[in-house]
Amino acid sequence: MDQVILPTNIVKKVERLSKELEAVKKEIKKAIKIPKSQAWFWSGAWQKKEREADKAIKEGRVHSFSSAKDLVDNLHK
Repeated sequence: MDQVILPTNIVKKVERLSKELEAVKKEIKKAIKIPKSQAWFWSGAWQKKEREADKAIKEGRVHSFSSAKDLVDNLHK
């Protein structure tokens, strides 16, 4: 039986790439589980808006209103 001996650095690279490939496969499986009707939410543009909203909330740039009238009154200020 013929044998080929690979250098250690090549074996390590192949092992690393194999682990990376498994991680990518897991991410793809997660993406596949997203219903088509929800795909818009996971678009890059929408996720950017979500990050902006999270930042606004964190920075306290949001307001809550106890009624629609209070909201409208605030808009007219």
